[in-house]
Amino acid sequence: MGGPAQVCAQSEIDRIKALYVYNFLLFVDWPEEADQKRDHLEVGIMGDPNLWRLLGAMDRKKIKGKELIIMQVNGHGSLLGSFHVLFIGASLRHEAPRILEELKGQPVLTMSDMAGFTEMGGMVCFTYLNRQPDRKAALKRFKVNLKAVESAGLSIRSQLLRLSDVVTTTTQ
Repeated sequence: MGGPAQVCAQSEIDRIKALYVYNFLLFVDWPEEADQKRDHLEVGIMGDPNLWRLLGAMDRKKIKGKELIIMQVNGHGSLLGSFHVLFIGASLRHEAPRILEELKGQPVLTMSDMAGFTEMGGMVCFTYLNRQPDRKAALKRFKVNLKAVESAGLSIRSQLLRLSDVVTTTTQ
């Protein structure tokens, strides 16, 4: 179990992750047919209760003229057509390939902070610096799997892509 400094560092990472997820909503465009069906933006969080709690504070706020809906996803049912964004926590590493396969080609922005996520076919992966227990860990940047984004019919604005490490191939 970590000490107070490690807990504070993790708390800071969770806050930054929540801000990253929120800001991605501002810089991602969904296909017209997917966007017209809903007057809200749905964000699903799987396997990361801290992120869900932090983003939950933004539930029902307006973003891009739509109501933001934050949901914690616990079940193993179908995810097709359920969300605009699905964040898959690192604790679900063993389930990630199945989830990504189910969502492949769907207009759902998949995000995670698990190592190798973009190489699995995920779209956005947050990366870290200083993961040693005695140092404050910090989000470094994020990787974007442009091939997966484009095959889902999504587009990420260039302002955001300039800040990312772009991955153009997957191992699938």
